[in-house]
Amino acid sequence: MRTLLSVAVLVLVAGALASANDAISLPEGAVARFGLGQVVGVQYSPDGQYLAVATSAGVELRTPDTLDLVRLLAGHTSVIESFAFSPDGETLATGSADGELELWDVSTGALLHALTGHTGWVLAVAFSPSGGTIASTSNDGTVRLWDVATAREVRTIAGHAWDITSVAFSPDGKSLAAGSADQTVTLWDVLSGQELRTFAGHADWVFSVAFSPDGNRIASGSGDGMVLLWDIGPIADGSGAGESSLPWPGGH
Repeated sequence: MRTLLSVAVLVLVAGALASANDAISLPEGAVARFGLGQVVGVQYSPDGQYLAVATSAGVELRTPDTLDLVRLLAGHTSVIESFAFSPDGETLATGSADGELELWDVSTGALLHALTGHTGWVLAVAFSPSGGTIASTSNDGTVRLWDVATAREVRTIAGHAWDITSVAFSPDGKSLAAGSADQTVTLWDVLSGQELRTFAGHADWVFSVAFSPDGNRIASGSGDGMVLLWDIGPIADGSGAGESSLPWPGGH
């Protein structure tokens, strides 16, 4: 009797929530509303087959047109902080506050590898242009490079004093940029792990970095309300580096 009563209560609650949900009108221009938990990021797969939605429940893989839930990738023991598709769209990498970097088979939803090494939250992940290497960053102050084929860590890069919040590979895959809570952006050589250049100019955490398509500039976004554009310049002699700044709308 108690079991039947519990089931009835759950059905009534679910029905009430569904009715309340249906009663909520969509904002102007929105075509759908969905999600299984707090949404921390969204991303289309490179082939356009999936819309990935990172939530507190895991990563939802949905069809872009009908938004049907195809599969839920759930393996972390804490919230997902970052995720990225491989260039061919076959693998999804997820980083979490549990300190793990997990690799998923997108077509089957199978967990391929759980990579451990970071001693803090995994805050950012990025695939190299070839898809053969993954870079992950953490509040442990390191960038770690992983070989996708062997699921082994190939290099640990340490240089920032605080959390490393963002990472990006150059278009040729030979260098990577990392943004940090120490207010700097550092350019690293992927093969050797050598620091090539450090760009300082922000007055707050650097939350985002990106290379220009030609690889000659890095854009960095910060909590100081500024976007800084950095000219990388010739690496060998260190000349030619410079910056220009753009005030972000609403920034200070």
